Amino acid sequence: MRYSRWIGLACCWFLAGSMALGHEPLPAVRAPWAVMTGKSVIEVRAGLRYVYQRLGRKDLVAALDSAAVTNLVTGNLKGLDLTKPLGCVVMPNASGVGSLLTFVPITDADAFRGFLSRHGLTISKDAQGNEQVTVPLLGTVALRFDQKYAWFAFNAVELTGPLPNVATLVPASHREVLLAASIYLDRIPADQRQVWQTRTEQGMRWLSGGAPQEKGQLTEVLGLPMAGLLLHRLAQDARELTLLAQVDTRTDRLWAKALVTPRPEAAWMQKLQTQPPQRYDVPATWWAKLRGKSDEVAAKSAAIAFQHEGEDKLILTMTGGPQLELKAELSGAMLAYHTALTNEGQGEQKRPTRRERRRLQGR
Repeated sequence: MRYSRWIGLACCWFLAGSMALGHEPLPAVRAPWAVMTGKSVIEVRAGLRYVYQRLGRKDLVAALDSAAVTNLVTGNLKGLDLTKPLGCVVMPNASGVGSLLTFVPITDADAFRGFLSRHGLTISKDAQGNEQVTVPLLGTVALRFDQKYAWFAFNAVELTGPLPNVATLVPASHREVLLAASIYLDRIPADQRQVWQTRTEQGMRWLSGGAPQEKGQLTEVLGLPMAGLLLHRLAQDARELTLLAQVDTRTDRLWAKALVTPRPEAAWMQKLQTQPPQRYDVPATWWAKLRGKSDEVAAKSAAIAFQHEGEDKLILTMTGGPQLELKAELSGAMLAYHTALTNEGQGEQKRPTRRERRRLQGR
């Protein structure tokens, strides 16, 4: 699984509305075009560790554990508030395009400056006296402290004037899950919605590697065509799209949910909203077939990964109402199954014990 590419896709998604960044002062009163958040540094780390553990990525688990011990002993994270939400927001500017602002919770401005210095980031000031940070690969980005947060932007002008109030900026639904994103499509001009759609499709093609890698691979056979159609319909017919993702380490379950708020005139959305709830149970064997694995490899992989009834399927549901809800849920054992398939049914993968689950949660 290409984790760096998932991060890249997220960047593409939120940069989509801001590829032509303007430098005019931002209006005093602004409503965000998009918000992407993580629950907290601690929660995101625990969730990543659990996913890596279920995928059998001992190297990544060890790296996270080593970093955690180092940070605890040396105070390497001093200056960060590890318990509050973090993320980025796309705000409209005077040119009618989006500006990407990133917000990171801090304990104190001076302590956070020390945090940046410890991690090799150079802090300086521009000709107007505004703070800025030199970041490898990105170059120089503007920095401002406000509301116990460090705010970053590609240009100091984008941080002038009132900044969004994080207390109201982060939706309540975001605060309950590990990762979340909301895109307010009705606030984005039509030309910028097209930019968002194009950039996201490009990101998804990049995510898949740009070319078929394995006969019958899901992203090539179904994923990209369906995603392209969905993105087109959303750009035309949706007022708001919210994506939520959660890792429940206690029950060994993971789920992702899309909530689509339609435009009043969207006929196809109205029809879907009146339909009764639908559920589809996709057995793990389908996953193996789509990846071109033999029945023997699928059986061996299932024996390695699945220990309890109900772990060997992906559950897809669709529910109508004021919002259209699309949800995918799976057990952590399905991640182990993915790894076992990759290894052609070799190796061992066991369900974490209660003690291991508590440790994976960072307790």
